[in-house]
Parts: sequence; structure tokens; C-alpha cells
Amino acid sequence: MACAFGRQAARLDHSVLYLRMPRLFEDLAMARLDGRFPRLIDKLARVQLLILDDWGTHTLND
Repeated sequence: MACAFGRQAARLDHSVLYLRMPRLFEDLAMARLDGRFPRLIDKLARVQLLILDDWGTHTLND
């Protein structure tokens, strides 16, 4: 269902980003370590439709 929403949004010229949660958590952790965190958050904030997949497959930590 989320992919269908993403495809339609892209057809309507909206920006779409599909991310798997485990990868997003890894990217956020690495960005904090190397100073890219503000840029990564800005990139995520500019997307009109953010699709987050695989919720609950990894444990959350600080």
C-alpha cells in the first residue's frame, strides 16, 4: 500500500523517499558520529512523502 502511495505521489511530482527503519537508524547513528546529523535531518524534512518500512524489526536504543 505504501509503495502505491509513493508511486502516485511521484507521478504527481511530489518528492518521495522510501527508507527501511533499520537502515535509517544506522544512518542516524553514523551521522551523529561524523557530524552529518543536521544535514541528514534537513534532507529528511524536505521530502514531501517519507515512507518508513520495517517498523519493529529492530530494538530501539538511545
